[in-house]
Amino acid sequence: MATKTPRFPSVQDTPEKAEAFAEVERIVKDLHGASFKVKDDNGNFLGPFGVLSFAPKTFVPYLEYTLAFFKLPHVTTKERELAILAAVSVTKSEFVEYAHHKIGIAQGLTQAQVEHASSGRVPIEGLSDREESIYELSLSLARGFGSIDDKQFESAVALLGREGVSQVAQLVGGYILVSLLVNVGDVRAPQS
Repeated sequence: MATKTPRFPSVQDTPEKAEAFAEVERIVKDLHGASFKVKDDNGNFLGPFGVLSFAPKTFVPYLEYTLAFFKLPHVTTKERELAILAAVSVTKSEFVEYAHHKIGIAQGLTQAQVEHASSGRVPIEGLSDREESIYELSLSLARGFGSIDDKQFESAVALLGREGVSQVAQLVGGYILVSLLVNVGDVRAPQS
């Protein structure tokens, strides 16, 4: 089968782009090791990076913004992955689901938990009450594009505080954006 030409190939035709791509590789390796494939067989970046490279002024700030998701103090790494998988259950972004399926397992979720979370199913067996609540909040935020009722908001504030609710909302919204970029680039999960 022929390899499809990327909509946004990873062309490093300026020093600015080359620097940004080098930073992407460093960040992804530092955060996730080799848990998922970040380039295709032709050296093109998977994920949102090809799309972003065509807007170099926002590329590095975007990297800094998304890197901050991995340092949120009110959300554990496992809770972060549940929130991302909740967003993916709505966006249906194949590559984001592929990557965070692998990352979620590396962060302590089981195969079954990742599959349930990425398909938007609740409850998910084996989660703590807090993890389940964060997942349900994330799913509601993604499905409603941020709109949740007062009762759910107050329950979330009681569990996480306003800071925690803000961080979960930013995480879900951020991964809706990641998914949009990946989807416009038609980036699929690698076959190998």
